[in-house]
Amino acid sequence: MSAFAIFVTIKLKPGNLDDYLSHIEHDAEGALRDEPGCQLFHILIPEGKEDIVHLYEVYDDEAAFDNHQQTPHFTRYVQETAPLIEERIIQRLERVD
Repeated sequence: MSAFAIFVTIKLKPGNLDDYLSHIEHDAEGALRDEPGCQLFHILIPEGKEDIVHLYEVYDDEAAFDNHQQTPHFTRYVQETAPLIEERIIQRLERVD
């Protein structure tokens, strides 16, 4: 396995996109800046959908992802976005080179 990735689908409660984006952008910046094991963190919005956000994150390995979940910027993101989110689906992926 060359890297560990996750693909997350976030279904937001109506009207919360801008607020949610401010929080996830901070988390992504922190991951890329402060976590050597975070290779990639993309925030994606499907065209025409204002209540769906996808996250595509790539880490060196599963341990690096586990470390990400313990960081202050991630725990703050989880606490502050919980009221904004209706559903979160996390898919764990193995990247094939």
